[in-house]
Amino acid sequence: MIEQVKQIVREASEIIKRAGDIAENTMAKEGTANYVTKYDLEVQKFLMKRLSETFEGCHFIGEEAGCDENPVARGLTFIIDPIDGTTNFICRFQYSAISVGVVLDGEIVGGVVYNPYRGEMFWAEKGRGAYLNDTRLQPQDGPLSSSVVIFGTAPYRPELRDDAFRLARAISDHTMDLREPGTASLSICYVAAGRCSAYYSPQLSVWDYAGAAALLQETGARFVRGDGKGALNFASKVPFLAGMPSAVEEFLRVERETLG
Repeated sequence: MIEQVKQIVREASEIIKRAGDIAENTMAKEGTANYVTKYDLEVQKFLMKRLSETFEGCHFIGEEAGCDENPVARGLTFIIDPIDGTTNFICRFQYSAISVGVVLDGEIVGGVVYNPYRGEMFWAEKGRGAYLNDTRLQPQDGPLSSSVVIFGTAPYRPELRDDAFRLARAISDHTMDLREPGTASLSICYVAAGRCSAYYSPQLSVWDYAGAAALLQETGARFVRGDGKGALNFASKVPFLAGMPSAVEEFLRVERETLG
């Protein structure tokens, strides 16, 4: 199954690579500094069409189509973020991704996250491991200080940013440095690739993390609610934390000490 999903994602990426009039085709969405382009809509439409043709009877959750509270109870569901990092896309920052999570009967069984600008395809399938293109990913457990931490700042929700920056300041004392490249799915994949010790965001939705979560599962990394209140269970608009076990525990400890 995952090989077919990877091929369809590659095909969809051609829409991103040939985009030329992005600024002229950008619309505001709910929230602050939250945008959608015609290319987000085109990529999602393409993915849904091709996946439906390939996997008859499948279901979809997509960023541009909304999200139910319990969308993946039965059957095969694809959770799609057609262009994760839309602001980067608009600004031609070239750090955006197509993300597809594969869920079967309520369980994440695969995922594909593709950055077409760098030709980096992160993917995983249950029981087969996690990969960057053809290289298997095997990150090492370690503390926050072993690497950088990618720290999201909730640009769509300004009321969350004061606490986010307080926490960022505290976490910065425990790590090499902080980064925020602006694309959640890729940042989560960077945890699985050992490129950072943890990733945190004050708020994510299920399409932001579903594709990359498959890689975390296959590499022994953890992903939890970023406020330490248990499992995510496909929730949206919740704080999110991913990292290897030692880094997650350390992060949550610092968060408790900082925010209470």
